[in-house]
Amino acid sequence: MDKSSLDPALSEQVKKLQQKYAVMGQDLSSYLDGLCIPTILRIGITFTSIHF
Repeated sequence: MDKSSLDPALSEQVKKLQQKYAVMGQDLSSYLDGLCIPTILRIGITFTSIHF
């Protein structure tokens, strides 16, 4: 999906979140990646079963 196909309202919300986290000295992408780890562990997928 390219950026031009995103809902403009969604795109604006993501920009606001990026700005919010930047002000706090954090990276939104890293934060979102961190949210994925507990989800993976909660549903019982182990890192050894994930092939990159």
